[in-house]
Amino acid sequence: MYRRLAAIAVLASTLLSTGCALRLTNFSILSTKNKMLDADSERGEMVKGLDCVPVVLVHWGEPSLEAAINKAIESAGPGYDALIDGAVYHRYEYVFFGRDCWEVEGIAVSRATTTKTTSGL
Repeated sequence: MYRRLAAIAVLASTLLSTGCALRLTNFSILSTKNKMLDADSERGEMVKGLDCVPVVLVHWGEPSLEAAINKAIESAGPGYDALIDGAVYHRYEYVFFGRDCWEVEGIAVSRATTTKTTSGL
């Protein structure tokens, strides 16, 4: 009886603690804003942004890549509006419950001296 309970506990903990992270891409510059990057842009520190939805047997929404990008940029502080030299991950951390996430990381940059936009190009 004890062995059976131990085997079930080990199997359950193995199934419930699994997850996966998929690296989708690397990028040179990433932003949700329509502006050009100048050579004299201020570089910040490495930042991360995460947008997740809960999973309890089914997904309770869809994680947003745009929200993860914005959270990463906003975590650098005011004045930063893009990321450079980073990566994008899609994380699956659930079996029956857990979370599904987009994660974005990169170095924050400020393009405050920008005068030209890319809209219409």
